[in-house]
Amino acid sequence: MLNKFLNKLDQFFLEINDYWEDKKRKIKFWFVDKVQTIEKFSNPTKVILASLISFCIYRYFTEQALGKETSNAYWTLATLFISSPVAFIIWHFRDKNITQQIENQRKDINLKEFQKIAEWVSGLHLVEDEVTEQFKNSARKRIIKTQRSSNQKETTRKYPQQSEHLSIPTFSKKDGAVGLQIAAIYNLLPFYRGEHGESFKKPALNLLLSAWLALQQKEVKNLENLDVLTNRLDFDNTVKKIQENGRSPIGIAITHVLLADGGDI
Repeated sequence: MLNKFLNKLDQFFLEINDYWEDKKRKIKFWFVDKVQTIEKFSNPTKVILASLISFCIYRYFTEQALGKETSNAYWTLATLFISSPVAFIIWHFRDKNITQQIENQRKDINLKEFQKIAEWVSGLHLVEDEVTEQFKNSARKRIIKTQRSSNQKETTRKYPQQSEHLSIPTFSKKDGAVGLQIAAIYNLLPFYRGEHGESFKKPALNLLLSAWLALQQKEVKNLENLDVLTNRLDFDNTVKKIQENGRSPIGIAITHVLLADGGDI
């Protein structure tokens, strides 16, 4: 008997708990729905509604105080209640504006960061050899006393060389630039995931695809001009070169980001 009574009591409390949980869900849904409806109103409409609420509060306090002696504390409290709706709306506008400003600043920072990463991925910072071409004209006299000018081309190649007298071993400027390019490709992953906004996902994808095509462009063009039946050896060598490019540090970085499953690795 006691066990049966306890079971019924537990069932009763469970039913009460389910009842209140259902009520709380309904109240929460109703409240959220009303807040979303009010959010759709324009700012002047919100101010007018707050003023109407303040007026109703004012009427309530004046009717309560009608024909009665009231102290200063009563009217101080009444003033606080009357002004609170308008004050809340003004605070809401101010908080919303500050939040919007912070969001805009964050977007500007993310945009500048993405632009800088795009420059590094494109290789704009890479150190390349400087080639200077000089042309000299020389005259040659023939027996028939005619002259003909010919151009002689001189090529001067300039390139930086790492100092041999470094106290701390390090890599060259060229290697560092390539390392920065690889790091920039990995830094595209948060933008590709959409962590900095959905608007960056497509540009990040386009940048990665462009980098991959630029890496394989020469070999892809060679493949288009080769016939697999007549130039089997050249075709296999070109395919092997494409595979080697794909296994290079830059190729691995691009593949790593492109094939990320929704950005989650």
